Amino acid sequence: MTAQNTVPFLMSRAGAVSALTLAAVGGSLLVPGGTAEAHAATAHATKALKVAASKKGAPYRYGATGPSRFDCSGLTLYSYKKAGKKLPRTAHQ
Repeated sequence: MTAQNTVPFLMSRAGAVSALTLAAVGGSLLVPGGTAEAHAATAHATKALKVAASKKGAPYRYGATGPSRFDCSGLTLYSYKKAGKKLPRTAHQ
């Protein structure tokens, strides 16, 4: 890990960093009182990021949820589903 993708460097550059971003660069997030559930969430996020990255270049289509075309939320849903985590499609779900 280089100095430019460490958590302190990212925090100084962005001011804040999400667990998803940390997972993308191979960082870790220590939360006082954190649980195995938090670790599992990071594991799902890491897998989802890898799935999403594998779909780079897939065509955009409004309302599409994959596997060959996606919209923004469709790619998120598809990626997390492949990572073993089901997400709702709409706020009402």
